[in-house]
Amino acid sequence: MVEYSITPVQAIQTATSNLAKVLGVENERGLVKEGLGADLLVVGGDLSRDITRLNDVKLVTLGGKRMFEDGVRYVGIINMFM
Repeated sequence: MVEYSITPVQAIQTATSNLAKVLGVENERGLVKEGLGADLLVVGGDLSRDITRLNDVKLVTLGGKRMFEDGVRYVGIINMFM
């Protein structure tokens, strides 16, 4: 999307808060906010300036559980879909 002239911030919003609104779950997820469920992707660097920082994943959490951190995957295939 960034290659087609939207900003990195707009691309991130399209995949997060905007998507939650479209799916009707904005009161449950879509933002990092107290009381909402959040799956997190942490990268090295500032995505608002450089979307290619998505290639430098530092941490992934799903449902509050650490799935990946600093090159180590913490879940097996069996648990991925829980």
